[in-house]
Amino acid sequence: MRIYGADNLQDGLLYRVRRREVRRTVYFSPGTDFTIWGRGAVNGTGWYYGELVESTQNNFTMGFTEVVPGTVTQSSAVLRTYIYHVRLYNPIGQLIADYGWQPAPEQNVKFAYTRLIPSVQVTISGPGPVYTSGNYIWTASASGGIGSYTYTWYRRIEHHTLDCKYETNWTQVGTGPSYSSYVHNGEYDF
Repeated sequence: MRIYGADNLQDGLLYRVRRREVRRTVYFSPGTDFTIWGRGAVNGTGWYYGELVESTQNNFTMGFTEVVPGTVTQSSAVLRTYIYHVRLYNPIGQLIADYGWQPAPEQNVKFAYTRLIPSVQVTISGPGPVYTSGNYIWTASASGGIGSYTYTWYRRIEHHTLDCKYETNWTQVGTGPSYSSYVHNGEYDF
């Protein structure tokens, strides 16, 4: 195998390698549907399994992690990458150098992955700007994401006169999936 881009190996030499697949199971909190994929480049330490070019296997030392097909459950997935035991021999078959496991020994392999969870969607029902005095109720409905939801309601009062508009700061006024308030004439809520 010809290897390119490794810190401690000379580019383009024909090395004898023994490839080893390294697997790790990752666990996470069960929840809603999600998508998971492996990442390489900067975060993972294993290498891609190489490309065949003109009957010679080439490895460009790209960081590599992938999810093993068929191993994803609601609470775990199996990831894999590859490491290589690299040796260099002279033309008559004598060992010149043993570089060990590249890019790292099995116990030092790092896996990088992303788990994408659908974002939380929120719908708020109730009146829009309020222009008349009365009792009003607003209700929030959340879906998506993982786990339970918490709600925090904020209110800012706007006062309008003929020549100016006055606004107060946002103030926390409640928690829970609904909020009710008496609105005085001239206050605009939400």
